[in-house]
Amino acid sequence: MDIERASNIIKAFPHISKTIVDDTLYEKVLSYLTLVISTVNISKLNDMCHIFQSIHKACLEIPDQDYRVTTLCIRFMGQVIYHGKESMFQELQTSYPKLLLLVTSGIRSSEGALRRACIEACQLFIHCSQGYQWLLNNKQATSFITFAILDQSNYVVAEACRLFSTLLTLNDQSLLDVMDPSSLIISILHPQCDEKQIISALDFCWEIVNIKALDYMRERKLLHPVIQLLCSTNRIIRSRVLEILSVLFTWDTDPLQTLGLEDTANTVDTAYEKFVFISNTMITQAMKMDDLMTAVSLLDTSLLLLSRSSSVQDKLPTSILFSLFDVCFLDLINDEYKNVKGLVKTNRSKNNLLQIILRSMDKLVSIEPKIMVQDHHFTQIFNILGNSVFYSDARVLKSCLTLLETSLYNHKQPELLTKSIRSLIDMMDESDCKSLVIILEAIDNLLSHDQIGTLLTECSASGALVETLNNKLFDTEWNIRDVVINFVGQLFKEPWSETKIQFALNFDLPLKVFDRIHDTEPYVRASALQVLTSMMKCKEGWCYIQRDESMKLVESLPSLLHDDEAFVRRAALDCINCLVAYQSGQGIKIEYNESKDSLNPYVVQRLVNDQDCDVRIRACTLIEKLWKKMSQKKQQLVQAKENMIRLKESLNPEHLYEEAFDINADMMTQSIVPSDPNDDMNMLDYNSAHSSPSNSRRASLTDPALHVSFRPTTSHLSFNSPPSSPSSRRSSMVTTPEQQLGPHPIINNNNLSPWRRESLPSITHLTHSKPADYQFKHVKIEDNRRHSIAAATTTSLRKSRQNSLSSSCNVPYEQDEQDSLMSRRGSEQTPYSRSPELRVSHKLAERKRRKEMKDLFDDLRDLLPVDKGLKTSKWEILSKTLEYIRILHEREGLMEREKAELLTELSCVKRSI
Repeated sequence: MDIERASNIIKAFPHISKTIVDDTLYEKVLSYLTLVISTVNISKLNDMCHIFQSIHKACLEIPDQDYRVTTLCIRFMGQVIYHGKESMFQELQTSYPKLLLLVTSGIRSSEGALRRACIEACQLFIHCSQGYQWLLNNKQATSFITFAILDQSNYVVAEACRLFSTLLTLNDQSLLDVMDPSSLIISILHPQCDEKQIISALDFCWEIVNIKALDYMRERKLLHPVIQLLCSTNRIIRSRVLEILSVLFTWDTDPLQTLGLEDTANTVDTAYEKFVFISNTMITQAMKMDDLMTAVSLLDTSLLLLSRSSSVQDKLPTSILFSLFDVCFLDLINDEYKNVKGLVKTNRSKNNLLQIILRSMDKLVSIEPKIMVQDHHFTQIFNILGNSVFYSDARVLKSCLTLLETSLYNHKQPELLTKSIRSLIDMMDESDCKSLVIILEAIDNLLSHDQIGTLLTECSASGALVETLNNKLFDTEWNIRDVVINFVGQLFKEPWSETKIQFALNFDLPLKVFDRIHDTEPYVRASALQVLTSMMKCKEGWCYIQRDESMKLVESLPSLLHDDEAFVRRAALDCINCLVAYQSGQGIKIEYNESKDSLNPYVVQRLVNDQDCDVRIRACTLIEKLWKKMSQKKQQLVQAKENMIRLKESLNPEHLYEEAFDINADMMTQSIVPSDPNDDMNMLDYNSAHSSPSNSRRASLTDPALHVSFRPTTSHLSFNSPPSSPSSRRSSMVTTPEQQLGPHPIINNNNLSPWRRESLPSITHLTHSKPADYQFKHVKIEDNRRHSIAAATTTSLRKSRQNSLSSSCNVPYEQDEQDSLMSRRGSEQTPYSRSPELRVSHKLAERKRRKEMKDLFDDLRDLLPVDKGLKTSKWEILSKTLEYIRILHEREGLMEREKAELLTELSCVKRSI
């Protein structure tokens, strides 16, 4: 199926529209085709659609082709060579050489996307020996790729860097010598050069460092000019240098020699001491805030070397960090860092420096936990959490809480934990939504830890924490309520943590969340449904739902499928899908009749036709899950039938039990909807209706002869109520004709063989009939045959029964039978008995409605200031209409203000006159 679909897509390359607005469509097509060719036989796909022929036609034979189509074709061609290797490149080079010329010329195209696509194709050609030789001999392409590192497009630069990293990974020296850009990179890495080119060169250096090409870097001296760029005035350049150092410090055994700071071999300890000295010197000599931030960031990066050091006790830069902390927080002046005091004058500058200091202290605590043994260190953290000037900055708050978490993991003291939780509670009362997210994330991390989570659940501050969370669920701002609900849902996310689940269940947090399912804000409703979904997947969560009155909430899930907001319907479908998959749909009402409180075919059909794409996808997933569940039940019924057959052979039951054994298991799981909507009759199993050794000796209660012969008087009718069960109705039907009415004067009962009922009772009265109509259907057995449980509704079956009627009776009753059928069609109106005239009328009305709707959308589009020649979807028309209405409202308000100003000026002029 996938290979046929991929073949059709490839054949459609030359016919892709040039007016496509959504650029992501090309990326989706490429992703799908790449996935297909990576999993199927590419030669078979090529035989079906002639890949290169379609690409050649799309790129070279279509006049004024859209560059996006050409880009898609070239990128896909590279993927074909990568997966097809020699055979595919041989065909490309032999039969379609112009496509290779297109790749070469496209590297210098004016379109950045096309340049990137051609370089990507060359990078994929390298993995094929013939493609490698083609690129090696193509001097024009190799020279273009070398200078592509300095391209104006970041995407082109990234693709060129990826190509060179591929050459280094493959350890290919021949092609690397031809295209080696190291001399060009070194010439650019100077503060006086163009900043854009420096950033591109640093991107290349980062790519090489990331693949750990140590020999190449030291041989070419690629990183020697990098350190001097820390003094650049461009913040992006400085941050790129720090990124390169942060990667290099994680694996290089001698970074000083790699960076050109030392000519001889050195250890990691020496490198760490060297960079601590450099960063401390830069801090004391900093004249600008940017220089100070770069110096402290370099100190923070050098801690990566400390983590690899053999001895760290005497090398901790704690004195530098705590001195800077005192300057920021306590306004203390240190003689060594008095320049820092003059640089951090505003709260913003203090927060910028403080968040880096806290991040560095967190790394130090991870390396050496003993630095936080003193109480005044925790006091400093609590002082930050108690000052709104600092914790209102999200960066400072996050860094401070991360440091607090790391310290609590190493010092599992209940008193310290209680004090920390109370500080967090105080902040929650005054925090905005963004800060509340960070605080709750920290609490979630603490609960994830086994020991800390247990201590938090049992500490005295836990009750106050839960009370605060409950109060936030009733906050006037919906985003605050949504954040708290998401926090509760996170406690039940996989991988499950016992401490998190116990905390939520011990304090009944889910009950408070379930009350928000009917919140006025749709986002809150959707989040509450997501919590319910997470709990269904968890064993403890599902037991909690069953234990409390939450099952009523599960029963009401189908009603949420009618919500006005699409994301609420998505969340409800996710919840129902989870319920079916994990709990077999327990608690949810599934029925055939249309109802807002149940899951039925009408609801599912509406969801499948929903305007929201995600809702439609989830509805199809629900159908699939229900089908799998029903298939499992069907297999169980088949197994039960086999067991009953074996039991029948051993017990030799009487005819009543024998009837149960002959029930076809398939008919118990098939839909009661007739295969032919025009057919009013849905008879029982076709095979059982025909003569066989097991049923030839008995007639059917549904035999037309018996139907006609059965004419009860009004004294035998029941006007009170329908039979209590199908079994009781069956017994009454079997005994009534002969015991109460006696033989019919026209039909000779001796000609009728002993009979037994061969069909199940009709379920029409359960779904369509009213109580008042039932008294007639209870007596006239032919009316009860409609929509039986079994399948096989055939016209030939009815004709065979009519023939049996005419052959068994002395009087022709064919016309009566036809009249009976017509009367049933006229008396019982079901969704499947619509006349042909009505269906045609319905189609015409629907066609007219669609045409009127299209005309209205066309009129609306003509009123908008958009290009009338482009094809516009209904969604775009409506969204542009809303935007245009907003613009008109703004213009109207502006004109009203101008009018008021002009009237004021006019009145002033009149008074002056």
